[in-house]
Amino acid sequence: MEALATAASIVSIVDLAAKVLGAVYKFSISARGCKTIIGSLLEELTAVGTTLDGLRRRLADHRLEYSIRATGDPIPHISQLSMTLQDYEKTLGTILTKLESSFGNKVLSSMGMRLRWPLRETEVIVFISRLSRYRQTFELALQTDTA
Repeated sequence: MEALATAASIVSIVDLAAKVLGAVYKFSISARGCKTIIGSLLEELTAVGTTLDGLRRRLADHRLEYSIRATGDPIPHISQLSMTLQDYEKTLGTILTKLESSFGNKVLSSMGMRLRWPLRETEVIVFISRLSRYRQTFELALQTDTA
């Protein structure tokens, strides 16, 4: 049952991550002077998304095995990721909120003005570091439960 809740959580987080990726990408096209840091953030978001997709597939495979054999092997490391997934979701929400607050001025945007990247480089470095730690935790759980 825990695996099902984890799978549902992963699906909703992947949706949120897609929104964050879209917002960051919008800035990468329009914002000035921060292409490198935005590129690094996009890269890490993509890497975590790929890892989460691997977790989702592993959970789907586990459910299929369980339904066929009726005695599925537990996948304890993936099932116990709920707190990490919640923290990751909060981090994504924080990033998205900060980015969306800069989308508000439609008048400037309609006049062809460029968006201003709302995050300081130090903030982005902290976010990238957090995302990297989440990715490593997810990868470790995936590797441990796959072996």
